[in-house]
Amino acid sequence: MDITVPSILKVIFFDLFLFAIVFEVGPKSFQRLKKNAFPQSILTLVICFSCLCMSFGRSKVLNYDTGTTAGLFAGAFSESILIGTAAKAINKLPGEYIEMSRFINNIPVFYQIGIILFVFFFNIKIEVFKN
Repeated sequence: MDITVPSILKVIFFDLFLFAIVFEVGPKSFQRLKKNAFPQSILTLVICFSCLCMSFGRSKVLNYDTGTTAGLFAGAFSESILIGTAAKAINKLPGEYIEMSRFINNIPVFYQIGIILFVFFFNIKIEVFKN
């Protein structure tokens, strides 16, 4: 069966799907946030700032290449989607194929290292916040 669905129809139904989820979950989330929004907001800012500083600071100090930096950044945020995004961005950089492939191969390796550093760092931070 060869059924073609117009792309605009796919977009409309995806938007309806997202609307239904937000319509159901959104009000409940905002009601819960009213009770303790400030500590969660501060924790979010601390995590974002720490991950950014941890990955880029380490990369600048230790003179890491682009792929290593991207892997640490993706691992620090524990976002595997950044691996694909970084690989696409590296492919668009000017340079030799061998060098670009080395950068891209560094991303998943340092993604794991970034996750380990993130977990270690924030286990220490959580212990500090508990006391």
